[in-house]
Amino acid sequence: MIDKYIVRPCVAIFREKEILLVRSVYKGEEFYVLPGGKLEVGETLAECAVREVLEETHLKVEIEKLLYLRDFINEEDHVVDVFFLAKLKRKEAPINRFNQSFNDTVKFVEFRPLADLGKLKFYPKFLRKRLVEDFNTGFRNCPAYIGKID
Repeated sequence: MIDKYIVRPCVAIFREKEILLVRSVYKGEEFYVLPGGKLEVGETLAECAVREVLEETHLKVEIEKLLYLRDFINEEDHVVDVFFLAKLKRKEAPINRFNQSFNDTVKFVEFRPLADLGKLKFYPKFLRKRLVEDFNTGFRNCPAYIGKID
């Protein structure tokens, strides 16, 4: 039975044909995700997205556009992922930067070639192909409700 609801804004940040990813570890598994995290009481979705990027990457961003909404439902949780497109407020960007100031799940923050996204252990899986396709079309089909998908 689902006993908790979570709203989790996540942010896609591009540098030319690269995407900013967070390399994380959870329950012994290492994988990549977009920067993001849980909405706090009193925060807007955009405020949360900006705060989470700053906490995980030490970068300041500006939200540009809503990209996707997705439901992730398992036995315990109902998570609503809200994906945004954002741009860096400054030009400097991290490459292979170790992050130990926020929590022990974030290992590295790095720009990776967008074309390699399908080859990486990147979650959520549906974004591996979708982000590349939408990037190539200027995100003209966004925002989009993805629905319940893993």
